[in-house]
Amino acid sequence: MSALRQKTDGRYYIDYRLNGKRHRETITHNGRAVRDPAAAQVYYTQWCAAQESTPVTLDTAPRIAEVVTYYRDTYLHATNAAKASHAAAGTHCEAFMEWCRAQRIGNCQQLSAAVLSRWSADLQRTRNARTARNYLTTIRTAINVAINAGILESNPIRGKWVLPKVEDVERHPLTLEELREVMRIFEDVPIVLWICLTGNRPSDARTLRFRDVDLESRTVDRLSIKARALRNYEISHRAARVIETQAHRPHAAEDVVFLSSTGHPWSADGLLNSFKARLRAVEYPRALNLRDLRHSFGTILAGEMGVPLPELQILMGHTDIKTTMQYIRPTGAREYLTAWDSALPEE
Repeated sequence: MSALRQKTDGRYYIDYRLNGKRHRETITHNGRAVRDPAAAQVYYTQWCAAQESTPVTLDTAPRIAEVVTYYRDTYLHATNAAKASHAAAGTHCEAFMEWCRAQRIGNCQQLSAAVLSRWSADLQRTRNARTARNYLTTIRTAINVAINAGILESNPIRGKWVLPKVEDVERHPLTLEELREVMRIFEDVPIVLWICLTGNRPSDARTLRFRDVDLESRTVDRLSIKARALRNYEISHRAARVIETQAHRPHAAEDVVFLSSTGHPWSADGLLNSFKARLRAVEYPRALNLRDLRHSFGTILAGEMGVPLPELQILMGHTDIKTTMQYIRPTGAREYLTAWDSALPEE
């Protein structure tokens, strides 16, 4: 019984038993360890033929470079990612591949939680925790994208993968009246109205397609990269009317719902620049970003509308309910304690 295996440093070896003892024979060529999977498989097949044993096929995982290259050069183009996102992804991916080369890691099956923890520690020696977290998040997203695209059969990283802790940025969401004012300013920009009414991430709003929306049941199906699961969530009547206004134009089911004034899908830069320009034109009194609309949606529903956390988690598309909990703002427990006193028997 024998098998071709790979060590964590990339070297291949033959694992076999002889006379009841286990042996591990490293594969070498010209005195150097073999790290190429194809060459290792050829050597192993020849070794099995000499031993008159049946070779076990090596299940090779793709190279790390293939995964990050697909994310950087194919996926980001297909999703109309911003130029800044392209630049940041390129920097993060190049840094990761350079570190992997230094560690003699080239195959995805060599990745593990321990490997990513070592990279995280190395990053934090030269960068702050927030920057290191951004680097690690990019690689995690690249792996998830590769899984969805069929490049990877499953996540090669086993074990708990902890990102560096960073202090939360204090958010100042809009009130309900302020959100209404923003909707009035952007009443002729359907994609902004959609973000206000649904709390969608701007990236999800830009890539929303007609086939994702069922107007009869007022539900939306979206494949979220962060959640890696098909999210089916409900929308309001007003949000459904926004889709109906866009459905009047000739389109196919796979067409993007929201188009810019040029008739093309929104890019991240184009949407953000248009949003900022409109706010400057009307002299809006506070700094505002598209993500603030999403946070305002969640805060208003959780605080003023009293939406239960499990329901809000589905609407926001959060994988972990702890993320949803950030939209709850404590207002004091005095009234609940008073109700508790009233419910107890009198002394």
